Parts: sequence; C-alpha cells; structure tokens
Amino acid sequence: MVVEIAQRFGHPFTDAAIQNCSLGDRQMTEQQQTPKQLMLDRQQCATVVYNDLKESQRATFAVSAEYGRWLLGSLFILHGGALFGLFTFLGDVADQPELLSAYAAAVWWFLIGLLLAMLSGFFAWMNWSMHSSNYESSANVAMLWDPTQWTGKAPHDVGLYITNRGSTLLGFASALCTIGAADAIVNQSHLVKLIVEVVVSETILTVGSDVLLAFGLLLTVVGAGITASAVVLNEDDAIGIGVSRFASANREENLKLPAVQNLLRASRAAKRGLWTIAWGTGFQLSTIFVKPIIWAIGT
Repeated sequence: MVVEIAQRFGHPFTDAAIQNCSLGDRQMTEQQQTPKQLMLDRQQCATVVYNDLKESQRATFAVSAEYGRWLLGSLFILHGGALFGLFTFLGDVADQPELLSAYAAAVWWFLIGLLLAMLSGFFAWMNWSMHSSNYESSANVAMLWDPTQWTGKAPHDVGLYITNRGSTLLGFASALCTIGAADAIVNQSHLVKLIVEVVVSETILTVGSDVLLAFGLLLTVVGAGITASAVVLNEDDAIGIGVSRFASANREENLKLPAVQNLLRASRAAKRGLWTIAWGTGFQLSTIFVKPIIWAIGT
C-alpha cells in the first residue's frame, strides 16, 4: 500500500525498498487480522467481579456493626460518665440550690452531646448499611450465566452523601458539647456567652442574612441555566434516538449510540441543575428564620 501511494506520486523505489515495504504491509495486515487474545473469558471475569462485590458487601456489613458499636460505646461513655459524675456530685449538694443552678448548664451540655452522639452513630450505621446494600445490588447473580447481564445498579447515591456528612457534623458537634460543658463548670459559661454576643448581633445577622439571600438567588439562577441548557435536545439527537428504537437490537446497543449518550449526559446535567436550584431555594428560605431574631435583638 505504501509502495502504491509513493509510485502514484512518482517517488523512485529500489527493489530492496519495495520488498521491505511489502513485508511491512503484510505484517501490518496480519496484526490487524489477528484476533485479540484476552487473559480471561467473560465467564471468568464475571465470576471474579461477582465474588469481589459479594466480599465487599460482607466486609462493609461487618464494618457497619463494628463501627456502630465502637462509636456509640465511646460517646456514651464520654457523656454518660460525665452525667453520672455530675448527678452524683449534685446529689451530695442537693441542699444547696446555688450549686445546683451553677451546674445546670453543664448537665444540659452533656445531655445534648449524648443525643448528638446517638444521632451520629445512627447516621454512620445508615451509611455503612447503604454501602452494603449497594454492593449487594451490584452483585447481580445473573451475570454468572447470562452474557447480556452485568453488575446491577446501586440504589443509594445521595443517601450516602447525606449520611456521611451528617455523621461527621454530628460527631464534631457532640465533641464540642464537651468543651461547652467544661466552660460551664470552670468559667460559668463566659466563653459561650462571649461567642454568642459576637455572633448573635444585629449587624452580623443582617449581613449574614443578606449574604445568604444573594447566594441563594445566585444558585437558583445558575441552576435554572444549567437545567434549561441540559433539557434542550437538538434535532440530530432527537432523530437518532427515534431511529435507535427500531434499528438497534437490544438495550446495550441503544445505550452506545451517540444520541443516547448525549441525552444521558444532558439528564445528569439537569439533575445537577435541579439540585443547585434546591440549595439556592434553601438558602433563601433560611433568611426567613433569621429575620425574627434580628427583630428581637433590635427591640
């Protein structure tokens, strides 16, 4: 092929050069015609993937139980032990009302910390349980004998994100309650009062409310733009999707079509746009709860 192209443009070739080029063409043709040799056939690959998913499901289920026991046990000991010590001390000074009132704030701090610890453990347990459920759903047993089947769809996506962030935030909040209780016992809550005076002021709340409102409006506009651009389908994609319903033999071939891929990408973009709108609306609605506090401080 190389020789034919070169001779067409008048390039002189020696016999040795022609022989080398012909040999190269034959080797290239043989390489193109030689089928690719796979290390594993589909049955072996499906077995490996299925067993790995099932092992991951068992591991995450075990971690779920162990993590829940460890977290709840640690935080229960922390706050429960502190409450036991406080109640024992307050029982000895029950005839001194001034001491009882002085330690009331610390008791509330530890009670709130105990509740937050329980919620954090519950969120963590839900997170690991969702992981286990995802692996169980992905381990599609039909993939072991049906060549048209592969891993299943994981049902939990947003839930994993929410429970992961929720467990982390609740755990930090539970730990901060220990600092609040220590401040209530040692400094009569001076540190907490100072923070409240600085943060919960009319100026700070007003500025924060305006920032939340502006940020919420911005997110809403951006989300609306993303959603609008994502749901618009051009003519080529629409024609391609319509034809694919009759031209393609099965679902897998339909999913490989460029028009379908474009539509799926647009659908994911629309989903992100809707989530952005939801967050923007939430920020705007949060200012409704800040306004009464500002009014109360001002009066």
